[in-house]
Amino acid sequence: MAHNRRTFFKTAAVAVSATLPSSAAPAPQDFPSLARLGEAHRRKGVIPPNKTYRMMEWECHTPPEGNFDIDFEGAVKAARDAGAESMMFYSQDHWGHAFYLSDVAVRHPSLKQDVFGTEVELARKHGMSVVCYYSLQFNNQIVLKHPDWGWVDENGNPRTLRWYVTSLNSPYRQYVTAMMEELFSRYEIDELFLDIFGVQFYLYHQRGGDPFGYSKYDEAAWNRDHPGDPYRQGFKTREGWERRYRWHQKRTMTTLVQISHKRGRVDLVRF
Repeated sequence: MAHNRRTFFKTAAVAVSATLPSSAAPAPQDFPSLARLGEAHRRKGVIPPNKTYRMMEWECHTPPEGNFDIDFEGAVKAARDAGAESMMFYSQDHWGHAFYLSDVAVRHPSLKQDVFGTEVELARKHGMSVVCYYSLQFNNQIVLKHPDWGWVDENGNPRTLRWYVTSLNSPYRQYVTAMMEELFSRYEIDELFLDIFGVQFYLYHQRGGDPFGYSKYDEAAWNRDHPGDPYRQGFKTREGWERRYRWHQKRTMTTLVQISHKRGRVDLVRF
C-alpha cells in the first residue's frame, strides 16, 4: 500500500465532498454534531466574499474526439494568480473516460499523459489543495461495453439523461471501488466530489420519474436481502413500494456515505 494513502473521509455531503486527513478513523462519537454546526453557521450570518474559500473547477467532460493540448503549468499558475486556493480536477467524466493512467478503467482515447496526475502535482507545487471530481452514475463507456450494468426501466430499456446511467447494484460497484483505490493510493488528494449521486431520486422528486432499477442485479440484490418477497410483485402495494424505495435509497446513497465515515476507507461501494 502506498505511503501517501489517505486513511479516512472526514466529511460527506449530498454531492459527497470528503476531507482525508492522515490519521486513524475516529470513533463515531468524535464526528461533529450537524445540528450544532448548522446552528453555529446560522449565527454567523452571511460570510463576506473576501472571507470565503475560493475553489476553481476545471470542468472536463471531454468527448472521445477531444484532446489535451493544454499548457498545464501556465493554466494552473493562472488559476493561482486569479485567487484560487483549491482546484477541482476530473478523474472520470460523464462519458466514462478516466483522465489518469488507470489499470482498471477506460482511459480517454486521446490520453497521452497522466492528465489528472499532472494537474494534482502542479496544484501542490503552487500551494493549492486538490478536489477529485468523479462522475458516479453517468458512464457511457461502461454501459456500452456492459449493457447489463446499466440502469433500466421495467421493460428493460436503458435509462439515459444524455449519458447512460449505471446501476449501483451491478458489478459497476466493484469497478468504482477499484478506481477509488487507485486514485487515493497514487495521488495526494484532499477531497472527493462524487457527481451524479442519487440521480434516480432526483428524477423522481423533480420530474416524477420511476426511481427504481429493474436489472437482473437489482432483483438479485433485493431477493438476497428479502427472501420470500419477490422484487417486482411488491410494487403492487403502497407498503411494498415504500419498502423498496427505502432499500434502493440505502444501497445507492445512504450506505455510501455511512461507509465512508464508519470504515474510514475509500471503498465507498461494497456489497
